[in-house]
Amino acid sequence: MPEHSLRNTAGFQWTQLLALAVIHIVVDMYGGMLPAILPVIQNSFLLSLTAAVAILTVLNLAANTFQILLGHIRPYSRNPLLLPAGLVFTAAICLLAAVKDLPGAFYIALFLALICGFGIAITHPESLRAVYSLDRIPPSVVTSIFLTGGFVGFAGGGWLGAVAVNYFGLKGLYIFLIPPPICLAAIYLFRIRLAVEPKIKPQSTEIRIPFWDVYLMTLPMTLSSTLLISLLPTYLYERGFDLVFGGFSTMIFGFGGAVGSIVFGVVAHKKREMQTAIAILLAGTFLMEGYWFLAGYRSAVWLLFFAGSCVVSAYPLIVTMARHSYGLNLGQRMGFIVGGTWGPASAALIPLGWVADNFGIHWVLRFVFAGYLFSAIIGIYILRKFAHKTLSTRKNEI
Repeated sequence: MPEHSLRNTAGFQWTQLLALAVIHIVVDMYGGMLPAILPVIQNSFLLSLTAAVAILTVLNLAANTFQILLGHIRPYSRNPLLLPAGLVFTAAICLLAAVKDLPGAFYIALFLALICGFGIAITHPESLRAVYSLDRIPPSVVTSIFLTGGFVGFAGGGWLGAVAVNYFGLKGLYIFLIPPPICLAAIYLFRIRLAVEPKIKPQSTEIRIPFWDVYLMTLPMTLSSTLLISLLPTYLYERGFDLVFGGFSTMIFGFGGAVGSIVFGVVAHKKREMQTAIAILLAGTFLMEGYWFLAGYRSAVWLLFFAGSCVVSAYPLIVTMARHSYGLNLGQRMGFIVGGTWGPASAALIPLGWVADNFGIHWVLRFVFAGYLFSAIIGIYILRKFAHKTLSTRKNEI
């Protein structure tokens, strides 16, 4: 069967989607490792919490800033270029053990974090364009399954990294140099191609949400998730829990998001993305509050699973809305909705890391619920504005 005909079959597109989800798992796994092993990095490099958080911040900022800068390039090319290149750079963070005893080790660690973040950044816009080329699968479903890979990778990376470092020290990270070559082979084996927007857009009377409205809704929730995932392992470690449990907790939060993304992706395909996102953000706000009342108990981690299944799974629905919004081209929208939201959240880690270092991590983490609540409120505002415009358009047509 010719390649073009094969790519148009639903079965092959599902295979491609699963391959892209696995690639996304691998890429985001490297970003998820650092928060879980932050206490070990702090001790191995003899750093304050503020300095250790700076390494994490550099990685996160690079992983998001470069997406904005590079998300718009090659808008009409179907062949992936940045995706395979990024897979090579992401593994740089695994070299921390090799530099910890060198002169200027802290600054070398910052450089490795920068390279890893750059690798993560240049894979995301192209991989999102790749999944949007799979036109035989509903958009909300394809986005949810793909981003589920990111949640699983980030959360699982925290746990896997914590286990490897707990048993072998920082040298345990060397094992994570293996996945990128396997993913490179998968890109070519499964004939991954990118979606492109038509150079001339068809005229339509359909009312679409402005991209910047969708972007604004995403900012508070990404800030809350960044703070939770970045600081929770250290908070639990300070409270007497072992290192692996901190990584396990963030993994459970991410796995909850993975399960919720699939479930609510199907729901949103029938009930619409915005309404579903608002509902689960509100539910997740209350579940997150419940977790903090019981955070001193190991069993509270399962409440974190249900909170993650709501607040994390709202993000893929917003990305789907960004895909269909107007303003910028597709690559730019994907760069901003990923890098332009998680980037500012990562930047906020610097001042908030200082607050945590001087006044206690609980003063930062205790209020993460507010970001999810604020995102839901913005969503309600957008929904009301969108409904008003739709009503006005119908009156004009009459």
